[in-house]
This record gives sequence, C-alpha cells and structure tokens, in this order.
Amino acid sequence: MKAKRLTALALAALMTASGTSVAFAKESANSDYDLDFVSSSGDYYYGYDEDENAIIKKKPSEFQPGDTIYIPLLEDSDEKFNNSRGKNFTVYIDGNKFDIGDKYVDDVGVVYKKGIYTVPGATTTTYEIQNMPDELKALNGTKLSTNTLENLKKIVEESVEYQSMVDQVLRSDYTNIAYSPDGGTTWYKSQDEAAEKAVDLKIENGTLTSNKYYLVDEKLHKDTLPDNIKQVAETDYVVNEQTISSDLGKSLTGFGWVKYDDTYSNTKKLYYDASTAGGNLSTGKVTTDTSGNALIPLPTDGTIYVDAGSDKNAARFINVNTIGDQIHEAETRIKRVTGTEYYDTNTGSIVTVKESQGYFEEDKLVGTDKKTVGSSYITSDTVYYDASNNPTTDPNTAKAAAKEKYDNQLALSVANNIKPVTTQGTPTTVRDWGYWAYIDTKKSTTTKDIDIVGKIYVGTSKSDAEDETGFYVDVTLTNKDVGNSTFVDVDSDAYIEPGQRAVLSFADDADDVVIEFGDDAYYEFNARGQGRVNFADNTNFDRDFAYDYDHANIDFINFVAEPTTNKTGTLYIYADEDSYIYEVTSKGAKKINGAYYDDDEGAWVIRTRHLTSYAISDRRLKTIDQMEDDKNSSSSSKPSGSQGSGSGNGNYKPIPDTGR
Repeated sequence: MKAKRLTALALAALMTASGTSVAFAKESANSDYDLDFVSSSGDYYYGYDEDENAIIKKKPSEFQPGDTIYIPLLEDSDEKFNNSRGKNFTVYIDGNKFDIGDKYVDDVGVVYKKGIYTVPGATTTTYEIQNMPDELKALNGTKLSTNTLENLKKIVEESVEYQSMVDQVLRSDYTNIAYSPDGGTTWYKSQDEAAEKAVDLKIENGTLTSNKYYLVDEKLHKDTLPDNIKQVAETDYVVNEQTISSDLGKSLTGFGWVKYDDTYSNTKKLYYDASTAGGNLSTGKVTTDTSGNALIPLPTDGTIYVDAGSDKNAARFINVNTIGDQIHEAETRIKRVTGTEYYDTNTGSIVTVKESQGYFEEDKLVGTDKKTVGSSYITSDTVYYDASNNPTTDPNTAKAAAKEKYDNQLALSVANNIKPVTTQGTPTTVRDWGYWAYIDTKKSTTTKDIDIVGKIYVGTSKSDAEDETGFYVDVTLTNKDVGNSTFVDVDSDAYIEPGQRAVLSFADDADDVVIEFGDDAYYEFNARGQGRVNFADNTNFDRDFAYDYDHANIDFINFVAEPTTNKTGTLYIYADEDSYIYEVTSKGAKKINGAYYDDDEGAWVIRTRHLTSYAISDRRLKTIDQMEDDKNSSSSSKPSGSQGSGSGNGNYKPIPDTGR
C-alpha cells in the first residue's frame, strides 16, 4: 500500500491547533526540496505509541529516558519532492551537540512515519470591543463585523451607554443660564445685553417710546415744560422763594421793602449802627432812635432799601449796589440764583424741575435706565451652549460639541479597543504519513530529571540546514510519574502498576513502608533516611533468558533500575507453591540464598536490599553455578536435595539451586 504524504495543509492545520506558527524556511539553493519545522520554537513534540502504532502528540514532560522524540516537518509543496528524496535529509545540531543533555542523546535524523494528529475545523475571526472605560464597560465583548474604527464608533455611538455619557457632558459642560429678549427666539449670556435688546424691540414694535420728560415738583410732564413754568437766569434774585427779577430793588419792593431816598427820609429819618453794618455799608439794622452815640444816618442816594414792614428797632436795610452774592448772609429770604431754577408764573413760586430722558408706555414713565427697564421684559432659562460658549437655540449644535469633547476623552482606536477573536471549527482526527525529525535518547534508570536543550536544523547538508529556520528543543526526560502526588513523601505505603514510572521519595519520618507491585509482589523495608528510589517494575518476558530453558514455563518480574535501599527489607513475590524462583542474570538463572516459600502469603520470600529481576518457573532450572560446575568437572553431579532453612512458621519448602 503506497503511503500518503503528510500534506503541508494538514501540518499547517496541526500547527494552528497547537498555538504555534509556521516558520517557513527562506529560499535556498535546495528550496525545491525543503523540509521545514512547522514551529521554530515551543513544545511541539510527539512520541511513538505502541497501542496506536503511530506517532502521537505528547507533552514535554511525558518522555522517559530511552524514548524517541519526534518533531513534525513540513514538506515543500513542489511536485519535485518525493519520498526517496527525503532520504537525503538529516538533522544537524547547532554547535554539533546539544547545549544541555548531549550525553543522553543517542541519535538524530529524519524518518518517514505514520502519525495521528488533529486537523482543526475552519478558522473564523470575529472582533470584539475591549478596554472600554468604566462608564462604557458594558460594551466590552460586543461583536463587530469588521475591525475598522468607523465600525467601532458606529456600534459605540448607537449604544444607550454612550448616549447617556454624551448627555451627561451636554448637561455639565454645554448648558447654562441665558437670557432672552424675545421669549426664547434668541439668547444672550449677559442679562444686561438681553435687557437692552428687549428695550430696542419694544421701541421697534411701538410698545415703548424714548422721550424727554420734566418733573415739576414731582409732577410728570412728557416732552416739554408747561408754559407757566419759566426758567430763572443765573443773574436773577429770589426773594422769599417767590419774586424773581434781575432788579433787586424791584424785587424788594414787591415784598414791601421801600427805597430809602429823600421822600422816605422826609417822612422817617433812619439811622444805622455802624457796629452791626457791613464795612461797606451792605446790610445791617436800622432804627429811628437817635440816642445812640454811634448812630449814622442812612444815605438817601437810592441804593438803600429798608424793610418797612418790620419793627422799627428790628428793621433791616440792604445796599443793592454792594450786596452782590452775599444777600443770603444779610437776609435769608433773598438769594442769588446759583444755577438753573424755575418758577411758576401762575403762583409766582419757585418750583423744583428735574429734566431727564425716560422710557414710556404711552404716558406712563417706565424708567430711565435702559438695562433696568429691559430686565422686566426678558426671560431666563437653562439653555444649550455651543463649543464657543455661546447660547444656541439649536440643540444639535450643543450636542455635537458635547460629543466631540467626550470623543476626545474616549480616544477610541483599533489597536486598543478592538480584539480579534479566532474561533476554530470542529476538529477531526487524521492518521497519515509524513516526515519527522527524531531524537533517540539513551535509556537510564536515574531518579533525576534529564534536560535536553539545544537547537536543531534539517537539511541535505550542514550548510544548507543552517540556512533554514531551526527548532529549539527544550524537553525533559524523567522516570517520575509526573503529577502523581502519592509517590512524593511516602510515609506508609505505595502502589505501583507494572510498567508505571515509579520514582519514589520518602517522608522524613517514614518508618516501615510497604511498596506493592500490582498483583505480583510487595516489598517491606524501613525507609527512615531513605533517598529517592526508582522502584519501576514490569513483567516483560525475557526471551534471551527463556531461550536456554525452553522446557519450562517462566514468568518474570523485573525491577528495571535494580534499586538498592539503605536497609535490608523483605520482598514477597506471589507464585504457586510448587513453583521455583531464580534471579535472572545475563548468564542464566542464579539461585537465591535464603529464599523460602510462605504458604500463608502464597509467595516466595526474599530478604534483600537490592531488587533485580526474578524468574518464576514451573520447572527446576539449571543455575549458572551448576553450569560452572559442569565446566569444571567431567562428571555431572546431581543438585542438592534441600537448601535454606527459612524463617517463617515452618510452612515453607526448600527448593533446589535457588537463593543466595
């Protein structure tokens, strides 16, 4: 039957299933016939399985000394490559030997063998959202159809969580109090600006007017003063808050004052006291009394006016030519106008007039300050703001600004927020032929782990091989039953199946320990202070040994490491009572001194601290001692009739030619 080749596709699929990557060799002169390692590094190891009669995947810790380690090779797809050509390939070791464990390697090379491997189903890659902040962590794991930033943003922006966060930014950063002069059509950040705009609008629609107005003694007059309200010039005088005139004398006359001239003096002669009059004869008191020594007659030149209505001894005079701006000092009822004043011609009274510009609703004065007037016409509310921090009537403008700000904080990217997820289809198991690099290791019964580390290449020559990508070998050979905790710190008993790895370590306080070897035997000994021991055993048939005794049916129990314990123990090997027991040596059967059969145990009993290989025969066998005797003697002697006294309860039988 013609063997199939292990195809490149199958090996590549095998590589994918193992989580490694193909390391294709670079072009070389022999590139049409290349064999490449399917992985340049990693635990990509196989071992031969007798039950499957094929090479199968193994863990790096599953190899024992003496096993062959296989590493799959990838064929060149060129049709020129053929099986016979593969015979020219071999394995070359970097530096000619392994970095570690070289002495435990027996051989390396290339072989064409059948293997069992798993071909995965079709690989599909999908994408998921990852690494989102806490407020959007619910989106982690959301599936994406493509690994593009646009697709990522689309999924994120459509989510309730994203919309909630944008709304939160919108409320916190893009809404604020604003003021509207027109009921919400326009908005202003400044209350004063909105108020002024409101007044302008009221004036435009005729609701308000801006007019000059006067307050006459707090009575409002719009636009103009009444005709009876006259302005007083700064050159005029005010007497008793009524008479207004630029002629002081006439003003005084209107209030009962009299010009002191010749006519008046002829009627009444008046004098003044120089001590009470001004130095320039401006004002003072007058009297008709002539008894005073310091009295001086008033001048009759027409410049003096006297208050004729007053008591003669309290009368006062005013010199209208000299009084000037000091009238108020002489007569509180007379004052010079110092500013713009008004009087009512109907009443002859001075009135208070306030002139200003104001805002009116018809004839009602609303106010004089534009901002104050407008503040009663504006509305305020919490409204949207745009990116320039100005109020806007368009919510989409504000939301776009909030979105942009949040997007900048979010900073989505394909590298950080999209995770590719590779899904492998249902795998299928394949049994097929192909090329393998192999490493034959040497047998050893050591209790220590053996590391084999180094780089290997495959090629038709050393130089050709080193041009290709190598494989870094890192594997451990061990006789320990990896992961079997019952073989660690044994303190009482242990059970070992034939063929099982059985490196045992013992507890510090271990005393009498029983080691059972399946249904074949057990060994009792004092394990205090005992180091690690390889107790592995098997019942393999020793063809070489049995060849010399083809007349007998023989069973074997072999302790592969021939372990030796610190203290002598007792080995019990189960057998029929009419059987014979011998130690197996390369020269033949060897008698075992002191061995006896215990009927109660149904076993041969041997006191020893060194376990080797033993043969249980249904017939008596010629021992190597007898063979030596045959050589040294021309006459043959018959075997002794009994040997060994045993130490049991007497239920034992002596056997010929066995024991030590």
